Amino acid sequence: MKKALKIILIVVVILAAGLFGFRKYTKSHSPESVAAFDQNGLKISVKYCQPSVKGREIFGKLVPYGQVWRTGANEATEITFSKDIKWATRS
Repeated sequence: MKKALKIILIVVVILAAGLFGFRKYTKSHSPESVAAFDQNGLKISVKYCQPSVKGREIFGKLVPYGQVWRTGANEATEITFSKDIKWATRS
């Protein structure tokens, strides 16, 4: 029983270390950034991964014209609001 518990613990530690290393590796390619807005008691925060051009010419060279460039979306963008809002679109 103790041997099985030790093996499970070792596997969990290895998986956790691998996940941490993978997150750090992907963040180096598209660093995390935050845009914030604060007015009249309403605070809006947008946390996203920003694209890294790294001196490259993107459009027409790395990505042909007319194709979509994957712009650093390593993780989902998070939007937080300090209070309830109404979200509407115009037709």
